[in-house]
Amino acid sequence: MKRRLYLLVTLAVVALLGATSAVVYGLGYVSGVSPQTNTLTITVNVPVLVGIYLENNSSIDLGAAPNLAHFPPSPAWPGYYEDNTYPISGGPTTDLSAFTNNANGYTLTVQAGAANYYLGLPVSQSWYADKTLYPALGRTPDGTGNPPAPWAAFSNLGGTPVASKATPTIGWEPHNQIFELQMLGSEPSGSGVVTMTYTITAP
Repeated sequence: MKRRLYLLVTLAVVALLGATSAVVYGLGYVSGVSPQTNTLTITVNVPVLVGIYLENNSSIDLGAAPNLAHFPPSPAWPGYYEDNTYPISGGPTTDLSAFTNNANGYTLTVQAGAANYYLGLPVSQSWYADKTLYPALGRTPDGTGNPPAPWAAFSNLGGTPVASKATPTIGWEPHNQIFELQMLGSEPSGSGVVTMTYTITAP
């Protein structure tokens, strides 16, 4: 009886091996007649990221070239004045680039850290525009009212729009900034520094 049972078990194992053509020795091992396959999975995680690049600070000095040549403006106010080190005619005031791999894109805003550069000169009299999108854009001519679009005024009352996109960027996306200062004619002399904070948000 024991021999018969042993024989039946042996035949069952042989039949199983013949049906599968493989011997599974343990977890991860597969062997048998050619061909054989095995599988593994690779898990990838790419977090949603955003980034901002700014190249340099800005200085608008009305007592130095090229601004001194038309300060005060003639024949009419307002006068418009640009960064002295990186004049608008030669390129942007500062290189600005944005990055996100968010599927829904991003929004980019800027907010001034104070309402005034000094008493009598509001931060809202400084303006910014995207030189990348408008490469031919130059300084607003003296005697013009508020700068037309795409110029926008800096504000300390919440982030004002700089750029937005509904898809991921392709690498670093340029939005190089140009700045100009509007003088109405009633501002006293003085100097001051205001921090402009650029913020990128993935919706």
